[in-house]
Amino acid sequence: MIPVGERGWEARIDVVFRSAEGQSLRGSQPVLPSCTFGSPREAMDAALLYGQRVLSDWVRGAA
Repeated sequence: MIPVGERGWEARIDVVFRSAEGQSLRGSQPVLPSCTFGSPREAMDAALLYGQRVLSDWVRGAA
């Protein structure tokens, strides 16, 4: 979560993929571009839900 302006919060997810050889690939992206949330809790909930969806989509694509 990142404070935005005086009263807003931006939700972001950080993704880290690690290979068996120890190499890693990292990325960070906003949950919803240009969207702010009214509280840290709302931003955290949005990030958790979005992260679950991204992981689920990735697992389906890898299968």
